[in-house]
Amino acid sequence: MENQPERNLWSAVIDRVIDDLKLDTDNKIPKRTREMNIYLKNQAKTWFNSYKVKEGSFEWICSILGFDSDGIRDQLGNNLTGYNSSDNDYCYGKKACIKRED
Repeated sequence: MENQPERNLWSAVIDRVIDDLKLDTDNKIPKRTREMNIYLKNQAKTWFNSYKVKEGSFEWICSILGFDSDGIRDQLGNNLTGYNSSDNDYCYGKKACIKRED
């Protein structure tokens, strides 16, 4: 994909969903916030774990950006199964690696 603004947009989508995976669902936060965070986390997990290739899907975005979708899933690891991970580095195949700050 040659269009940099479009690349930035789709990269931002992946970035946002990674943020959703890291949302706090602790009982110490207000119930309504916790319920919304749980919903968003579950949606993010479903999106990352889907192998459907349609516009806007994780597989589709990775294919147009040249990212390794399975490599990203490997990097996200336990975040996709509901367990917490302390790893803040997310690598999109060999193309890009970002340091995530909480």
